[in-house]
Amino acid sequence: MKVPDLSDDVRNAVMSKIPDFASPRNPIDVTAHILRTIEKVAEVGEILEKSGEVDAMILAPTTIERSASLAIAKDFIDIIHKSKIPALVHWYTGSTNMEAIRMIRDAGIPAFTEYDSIGRAFKRRKEYFNMLNK
Repeated sequence: MKVPDLSDDVRNAVMSKIPDFASPRNPIDVTAHILRTIEKVAEVGEILEKSGEVDAMILAPTTIERSASLAIAKDFIDIIHKSKIPALVHWYTGSTNMEAIRMIRDAGIPAFTEYDSIGRAFKRRKEYFNMLNK
């Protein structure tokens, strides 16, 4: 798996959607602050899809309280189902947000809490997505 450098145009477009203290470099760090405006996460995803500079995405939220995690899970499901490139979720603090992770999984989206399986799963998700879109 390669994490490509993004062009200046893509980084500038991403930066217009994220907080000033976030990072538009790949991997993009939208910071937890952006979760207050989840539509911005979708907009960043659209920028990446249209750019042609990435061929897949991993959404990786942090620990958040229960009601917010459930709302974000719903938003992630919507974002990923609309995505034109394969995407999955890596909720690395999963033990505190398992209800949201189960919701994502129940929607047919791979969601992981451990680092060791994310790479293999990402590769398989991309292969599956490519097969469906031939």
